[in-house]
Amino acid sequence: MGLPDEPQLPAGHCRKYGCGLCPIRDGWLEYLHANHYEPGQLLLKDGAHLNVQGNYLMARLTESYLVYRPDLPGADWKDLTHAVPIAADDWKDGKLTIEFEGNRVDLIANNSLSKGAASPGGSARILIDGKKPSAFPGAYRITRPQPGPWSPLFVSRVDHDAPLVLEDWTLKVSNVSADGKKWDFSVTGSITGPDGAGHSDQPFRSNSGRVKIDPAAWFRAFNPPLPDGYTCRWKVLPMFTDTLLGAKDRRCDQGKRDDGGPGDFQ
Repeated sequence: MGLPDEPQLPAGHCRKYGCGLCPIRDGWLEYLHANHYEPGQLLLKDGAHLNVQGNYLMARLTESYLVYRPDLPGADWKDLTHAVPIAADDWKDGKLTIEFEGNRVDLIANNSLSKGAASPGGSARILIDGKKPSAFPGAYRITRPQPGPWSPLFVSRVDHDAPLVLEDWTLKVSNVSADGKKWDFSVTGSITGPDGAGHSDQPFRSNSGRVKIDPAAWFRAFNPPLPDGYTCRWKVLPMFTDTLLGAKDRRCDQGKRDDGGPGDFQ
C-alpha cells in the first residue's frame, strides 16, 4: 500500500520502520455518512471508548488490511534483528566483544544443560562503548503512575529533564479547592528525597529535574471527590543489567542507547 509523501505521523513512522498503514479514519467517515450515524452513536457514555457497534466497525476496517502480500518486499523487516550465536572459543582472555549497531541487546542463556545438571554459575560484567549500561540515561523507564484512570486523580504522564536513578516516587495532594478542580502537591523520591511542590494548574519541574508534570497530564474523569492527602505512586525501573549472573535460563535487556549508534559489547 502506498504512503503519502508528507513525513507526518503515522505515515512518516510507517515509512521509516517499514510498517503498514491502515487509514481507519476514511472508512469510519464513510460508514457514518452511509448509515446516517452521529459519531456518538458508536461510543460508550464516556464519549471516548467504542461500544459494541463501534468495535464491530473497527474490527471490519482493520480486518480488510490483514492480508498476505507476497508482492511486497520482505528484506527490510527481516533485517531489524540479528541473532549472534556464541561459542566457547569466542571468549578471548575472559572477554567477549561483539560489534553491533542498534538500541537493544538481549542475552539469552544456554539452556542445553542435561536434566539435573547444575548451572555453571559465574558472572560477567557488561559494557557498552566501555561504559556500564546504567550510565546511559535512556536505559531507564518510568512506570505508569497508580492509581490508574477513573480513580479520583490519575497522572497520565511523568517526564524528566535530568538523569534518573532507580527509586520509588510518591506524589501527595493537598489544599484541594472546593470545586475539586485545583490542588497543590509535593513529590518525594525514595533516593532523591523531598523534591519540591507545585500547583495543578501550572507546569511543574522538581528541584532535581527528575519529575516534570504538565497540567494536561492530570486526569480527573467525572471530577470525583479528591481528599487532601491523596497519593499517586510510580517507579523508575531499569532496562539494563550491569552484571549478568549465571542461571539455568535467564533473559534480560542489556542496554538501550538513545542514538542507536555503533558500540562494542564486552
